[in-house]
Amino acid sequence: MTNLHKLNLKKEANIEYCDIRETHNALMGEWNRINLQISKMKQPKLFLLGYKKRLQDLGRELIILQKDFLSWNAKAGSFLDKPHFIFTENEGELGFIHYTSLLMDIRNKLDNYMVLIGTNYNNLQDFYSNRVNFIIAITSFLLTFAGLVATLIALNL
Repeated sequence: MTNLHKLNLKKEANIEYCDIRETHNALMGEWNRINLQISKMKQPKLFLLGYKKRLQDLGRELIILQKDFLSWNAKAGSFLDKPHFIFTENEGELGFIHYTSLLMDIRNKLDNYMVLIGTNYNNLQDFYSNRVNFIIAITSFLLTFAGLVATLIALNL
């Protein structure tokens, strides 16, 4: 038979831990918003009008998110180095293990999510660079071909 334990972490007694969790939730909300913008950003076929500006705006938002994440990660890391919780008498060990493991898990997940959003953004940057290079190559080819035709016409006259 399994015993069910109900853990109750009181916010007023564990302010630092609850603050770390609330900041995590805010960071995840911001991460979701930015990643959704990255996912919905349409990649133009030929004309890149406004694409670079939207990319730069997303880049600025990512820089702010990265700074906030690093600050949160340092705070969560220092808490995990010396965790301190206040529980009732009968839930101390179990609560300590549960909430410490939970914080380690969300810290690792958010770290992975930050890598993912960086990769998604870099893919958009690479697309933009490749598209610009393609347009330059096509333009160069057309101008070279036009120059060749003009030269051949001039030589025949």
